[in-house]
Parts: sequence; structure tokens; C-alpha cells
Amino acid sequence: MNGYALKAYLKYRKQAKGRHDVHSPFVFDFVENVLRGKQKASSNFILGIKQSNFLINRIAQYFDCRQFLWLSNNHSEELSFIGLQHMENNKASVVSKQCSWDHLKTFPTIDLVLLDINDPQEWQPTFEKLFPFISPNTIVIIPSIHQSEWHTQNWEQIAQQRTVKLSFDLFRIGLLFFREEFLVKQHFVLK
Repeated sequence: MNGYALKAYLKYRKQAKGRHDVHSPFVFDFVENVLRGKQKASSNFILGIKQSNFLINRIAQYFDCRQFLWLSNNHSEELSFIGLQHMENNKASVVSKQCSWDHLKTFPTIDLVLLDINDPQEWQPTFEKLFPFISPNTIVIIPSIHQSEWHTQNWEQIAQQRTVKLSFDLFRIGLLFFREEFLVKQHFVLK
């Protein structure tokens, strides 16, 4: 952990709220069932990066995500679309395709986007390209939001977008929600 990340972590720990510090039933349930939940993430799920894969898999399971978009290279010109089809005996069939932005229109509605792009200055342009494919129930996950000052600044800019209704800062990752049921924009720093 670099010097900036250490300072950011200490600030995060000071600001982070637990389940009893939030007054939103949606956020309380998320903290209780995902962050504090005792059930393990299914080993059938394969989505994840670095040290956050367990948490990302729990998020995907909790929200019953089946259609994933993994943006993982610089400039995000080639995309990875991953679809899960649940079958008998709690097993999943995985469909994975590389595609371009033009071909993304032909895929089903995306449940979860993993914006795993190294250069935080690419997050905003990629988010803008992504926006036409986001539904109200789509969740966007951005890893390493406090890796450097640039990462934090770009995370905060995206979280402030008017289309983002709810954002979670979990230190290692950030989550963005677009649900129309959230009438007032909110941001939570959660532990």
C-alpha cells in the first residue's frame, strides 16, 4: 500500500458506516447480507479481480446477476461479455464472448459491469460510452478507487453523475446503482 492509499484507508475507516448507521433498508440489507453475510460465494462464479473477487462474486449472487460486462483493457475497445445460465443442480453454464461496442446492442440487458481499467482517466470516457447500455437495475463496479489520488478523484466524478442514484465506497471497490426507486441521490462509505 502506497502513502496515498494508506491515508485514504485511514480516512475511509473514520468515515465508514456499519449496518446500524444507515437508515436505508436497501443499504442495511446489502451490509447485512453481502458485507457481513455468513453464506459463502458459489465456487461456480468466476468473475473477479485481484483481492476483490470474493466480494464481487457475493455481490453478483446477492443481486442475482446473470449478464456481465467486463471492461478490462486500456481504451476499452474490446469488451468481454459473460452470460450465466443456471441449470439443474445449482450449476451454471457460462457463455463468454469478446465483442466491440457496436455489437453490444445485440446482447441481453447487462446486470453487472466490472469497469476494470488501469488508467482512471479512461473511466469517465468509458462510462459515457457505456451509459446507453445501462438499465435501471445495472450495477457498475469500479475496483481500486483509492489506489492513488487520480483514482479517487475519477471515482468521485463518476459517482457524482446525475444518472447515478446510489453509490457505495467499500474502499477496494466502488459500486454505482441507477435504480429509479432511489429518488434522492445518496453516497455511502460502508465497512
